[in-house]
Amino acid sequence: MLEFMEKGGMFMWPILACSVFALAIMAERAFALWLRFRLNAEQFLNQIIGYLEEKKFSRAIEVCNVEGKHPLAEVLKSGLMKANESDREIQRAMETTTLKVSGKVTARISYLSMLANASTLLGLIGTIQGLIQSFAGIASADAAAKQDILSKGIAVAMYTTFFGLLVAIPNVIAYSILTNRQNSLLTQIEVTATDLFNYLSARNQRLAQKKRA
Repeated sequence: MLEFMEKGGMFMWPILACSVFALAIMAERAFALWLRFRLNAEQFLNQIIGYLEEKKFSRAIEVCNVEGKHPLAEVLKSGLMKANESDREIQRAMETTTLKVSGKVTARISYLSMLANASTLLGLIGTIQGLIQSFAGIASADAAAKQDILSKGIAVAMYTTFFGLLVAIPNVIAYSILTNRQNSLLTQIEVTATDLFNYLSARNQRLAQKKRA
């Protein structure tokens, strides 16, 4: 590995740093999006509505507290805390919380795209550096040394290009997969929050009609 890095020249190390950062982000985001934020949204909502139907409001809040670290639980809890207020207040609370928690879902994923671009560009710079070394060496060296200088310069160019692409391609793939998962979770939060809002709105209308009757 060390020999591989040395043959590629100085720009191999920044590319390696990009790969280390990228792997850390991939591991952390994959754990968060597939394990930490794993939740059956439909079952979760039905459980909350079930307690509301039984007029066990505190139990509905408790269900959200149990899943407190999940963005969806935070959004639904914010709506429940405003359940006895106007539709506008319920909607505003849930929208505000959605904006706050969306950062937990989208955090650091965009860095993978940046690291992919950086790795590719660093590989390109290394390629140019290798070619410059080759042409500069050929111009000043004697005939016997030209071949050795040329081969070393081309090696630098090829190694950095190869390593840059080797790091960039998995980053692009991971970015696409994580972005799709991120969008799926955000859609799940939005749809489930809308379902709870519709339930609370209908519930408040029924209560208002009973009071007027």
